[in-house]
Amino acid sequence: MSTELNKAYQDLHASYTKTIENIGIDRINKARDKAFAKDRFLSQVQNILMAYSRGFSKHTEASNYFSSQFRSGDSIEDITDKIVKDYPEALKITVVVEGRDTAEFIEFSDNETVLLKKFPAKIQQLIGFFIGYSVFSKLYEKIPSYNIEDKSSNKTITTYPLEWTGEKGNKNEFVQLVYGLYKAGLINNGKGEITKIVETLAEVFSLELGNNWQSNLSASIHNSKSGSNPPVFGKLRLAFEKYAKDLVEHKKKNS
Repeated sequence: MSTELNKAYQDLHASYTKTIENIGIDRINKARDKAFAKDRFLSQVQNILMAYSRGFSKHTEASNYFSSQFRSGDSIEDITDKIVKDYPEALKITVVVEGRDTAEFIEFSDNETVLLKKFPAKIQQLIGFFIGYSVFSKLYEKIPSYNIEDKSSNKTITTYPLEWTGEKGNKNEFVQLVYGLYKAGLINNGKGEITKIVETLAEVFSLELGNNWQSNLSASIHNSKSGSNPPVFGKLRLAFEKYAKDLVEHKKKNS
């Protein structure tokens, strides 16, 4: 049961993220001033996130418990059972809209509503809230990185569909790679919360890490021999060496 609920949560999160992001990108693409449209989309997401944050702060203990335990890999079933028992008032958690708010809320699609209904009725409002809070939190961090051309160049927004195509059963390679870049100071000078960086980049590459990715990374480190390097770094070295060799040979042939 818990595995099914965790998958339903992940599927709903991914679907709602695409729904909101597609709406924003469509608006940016259609706008004459794309930089302005991007800033406006960011502002709209910020307004919505503020309304969610007010609801979050009204139920701080339950909200923090949900967030921390979900990040730790606990099942949705165990987390919500605890909230039902210890924080029953949080089951009615909702966004708090103030008179000055201009937030444009976007409801779940029909398919997303079907996913939400996989959860027991008494926790559906709770689940819906945390899906929304998480989606808008991550989008607020991600939107500034959207790559658009200057409006004077008459070029449209540049978007590239990216997909991590490593072995499906070995998502740890992706995590090891990002950690390596981060610890080498090649991402944000090695500053910032690494877990958020990993999860943000995973979204960019359409990779669903799952709830236990941190535990899997830790286990791989403890189980490895002292001084050994993850195979992904060897793959990178060999691949670049081949690229450099092919480039040199191509230049010789054409000189």
